[in-house]
Amino acid sequence: MLLLCVPASYLAVARSERARYDALPSLGIRGADRVHLRAFQVRDYRWLVQNLNDHCDVFVGLPGLPSLHIWTGKDPVAGLEMDDWMLTASNEKQIVASVIVAKHPNACEIYNPELVDFWNRDHRNLDSLPLVRYLHENFKVVGTTGQFSLLIRNERNLTLVPTP
Repeated sequence: MLLLCVPASYLAVARSERARYDALPSLGIRGADRVHLRAFQVRDYRWLVQNLNDHCDVFVGLPGLPSLHIWTGKDPVAGLEMDDWMLTASNEKQIVASVIVAKHPNACEIYNPELVDFWNRDHRNLDSLPLVRYLHENFKVVGTTGQFSLLIRNERNLTLVPTP
């Protein structure tokens, strides 16, 4: 009897968790219709994707956010395909990435300090890295949602609609 109860309880828990997941709102973004998140996360990611599509021809995430590249259809800058590029990409790769970004007048940056802290557990000074320094010197915040900031080139003028 015990051997039957254990698997049955696992099935009941799995069914309950699946129902709870399905009750969350769908992200509803191309390539992510079956992803369900809490409402504030759905709002943040939809806002990011919409603004990246509307205002950016290329973007860099600090840290990298590979899902946004999939959802926007915009390729990552060469050498920055990983979440933790600021810890793994060599100075040479970051300099090349800076040159690539510099060629795009509508380049953008997505910044999330909590995710940077997550990846940078050794608390390295990232400001001295070539691409991080380039981004800090050449981009400004034009909008925020949750923990994310959207930055554009200093010389661009853009006013974004805040998240609802």
